[in-house]
Amino acid sequence: MITENEIFPIGKILKPHGVRGEILFSYSSDVFENEYFKYFILEIDGILVPFFINEYRINSAETAFVKLDGIDSENDAKFLTAKVVFAPKKFLEKVKTENIGLDYFIDFQIIDKKNDFLGKIYDIDQTTANVLMIVQTANDEILIPFSENYIIDIDHNTKKIFVDLPQGLIELQEK
Repeated sequence: MITENEIFPIGKILKPHGVRGEILFSYSSDVFENEYFKYFILEIDGILVPFFINEYRINSAETAFVKLDGIDSENDAKFLTAKVVFAPKKFLEKVKTENIGLDYFIDFQIIDKKNDFLGKIYDIDQTTANVLMIVQTANDEILIPFSENYIIDIDHNTKKIFVDLPQGLIELQEK
């Protein structure tokens, strides 16, 4: 049985395409193009279910047409519309962090370079040029730029992001 801690989101099914069950898939990670990647994982009635990929073709930089085993009609494909598509975490090492959907990092802990727990990410603000992690601390919330300049390491298994922040960044936000 597949569990939530074994997967990460890579995109979303947008709509059916054609009458033979093909779907239009929007992706934030091109992990599915890896030659060893054989299936998508979708949540169906609360259960994580693998759907094997028959074929795919790239439509744009962010979308692809995908044909899944067992999905053979437009009606079958309609049932999958708006479902989030997941991949096994074993493929994370093959994906650059910037190619992972940022919502994936919600609930990760932020640990500074001295191994001090700063807080937990509860949202990602992507409305500005600089993407910000909104972190809930013990007393308040702080904003930390989601930047490779500050991120030392990411441990996907323990859901921790290790950061080296500029001196005074946290203190500027404290009330």
